[in-house]
Amino acid sequence: MVVQLLTLAGIVATAAAQASDPRSTQAAPLAQGNMAVVAFGRCEDARLSQAARDLRGQLRQQRGTTVLSEDDTARPAGGLVHSSLDEIRKAIQAGREQFFSLDYETAQATIRRILPAIDRLPPGFDRWEVAERARIELAHFAFFDDKRAQTEEIFSELLRLDESLKLDRHLYPPLLHLTLEEVRRGVREAKRFRLRVASKSPNYLLYLNGKEMGKTPFESSLVEGRYDIVVGDPAAHSFVRRVELSSDRDVEADVAREARFKAGAGPCYETDGSREERQAAAALVAGALSVEAITTVRFEKAGGVDYVVAAVFEAAQAREVREGRQRMEGGRVPSLRKPATFVVTGDSALIERPRPDGSAKAESEREGRSVPWLRAGAIALGAAAVGLGVAALVENGEAGRAYGDYERHAGDAGLSPAGVEKASALMGEYEAAKRLRNAFAIGAGVAAVASGTVLVISIASGHPGGAGARASVAVAGSFP
Repeated sequence: MVVQLLTLAGIVATAAAQASDPRSTQAAPLAQGNMAVVAFGRCEDARLSQAARDLRGQLRQQRGTTVLSEDDTARPAGGLVHSSLDEIRKAIQAGREQFFSLDYETAQATIRRILPAIDRLPPGFDRWEVAERARIELAHFAFFDDKRAQTEEIFSELLRLDESLKLDRHLYPPLLHLTLEEVRRGVREAKRFRLRVASKSPNYLLYLNGKEMGKTPFESSLVEGRYDIVVGDPAAHSFVRRVELSSDRDVEADVAREARFKAGAGPCYETDGSREERQAAAALVAGALSVEAITTVRFEKAGGVDYVVAAVFEAAQAREVREGRQRMEGGRVPSLRKPATFVVTGDSALIERPRPDGSAKAESEREGRSVPWLRAGAIALGAAAVGLGVAALVENGEAGRAYGDYERHAGDAGLSPAGVEKASALMGEYEAAKRLRNAFAIGAGVAAVASGTVLVISIASGHPGGAGARASVAVAGSFP
């Protein structure tokens, strides 16, 4: 029975060591579906934007279009600005010249091409000025191309936000003015719904389709249709919320948090916060993008060495599930092919861990596994202590049984030679069981002390609650 108990203890210790060994742990499969790459940290650092773009490119090579493009990732903040105000004004003028050359189709195509670029500009007076002018020109061109329905649709879109819209009588013919007045009457009679917009802090500017409409809290009766709602300043505003107004709607924006998302910086979320803050921000961005996972990119210093760190946040689990790093040489962003492969596969042999002297070792090398092996050893020693303790208890019972048999036999046998021989044998069994009991008890005590010591050393080397542990856990391949 003792042999069986020791064998069982050995099996428990081996299994515990294997369970604690990162090499024997399979990384959790990455969530299926769309993923976005977002930088986190000081967004004015151009290297951080470069790291996000490089990692995104590497991931798109491996996972294809399930990884959102930079343009699509920037969508919550309004998207990337592709054209300047000056370029847009020149395009509008080019359309007018094509119109006066009687090339109506080309003139309309020129204006339609720049409308998406206008809608990506920061909200405010300049954007609305070119947006209104471009659409008036488009309505003008469509009117002369016998596309009256398109003309009325464009005027209706403008009048929903500016019912006092007027046309310059020197630039546009009387018939176009009459058409505008007919559409204005229809808009005044159209069905309306209440739109209420609030922000966590009041008195933020409110923009609808780029036009300033007031301040929060905002409430107005608007003609049904599509509205893009933005709250805040042109340079620091909330996510864009697209609303199809077909019933009364209430919208709330958290400008302080959402304005930290910078479309043109990778995109990048401005933060110097903790892992918990980063996860909350990743959840916010994942919800705005409707993606299953966010891969965050940030810079960290450990042991005097700079690293690029990539972590996977899964929206369904609301936490980071994988994190790896790549060393930066001379402050330069390295190729992030290995971190990208690690993000997809979870293969921790591809990433690095910091060492106390500031150097780095590949996770697959023995030196890179010091903390996990210490913890595995602590668990194995603890399991051995339990097994030896059980064996000591068993031998204690055996010793008690042998001594009881000896007392009974000595009392019954008298002084006959056979009785003396039997009593001597029982005493021998008792002494042997006692020696085994003491040996197992000492072994259990030594194993328990050793287990506690190794556990303390492993915690000091890298506990999840400490600064060193952030680096150790981060490169292990997966989070519990």
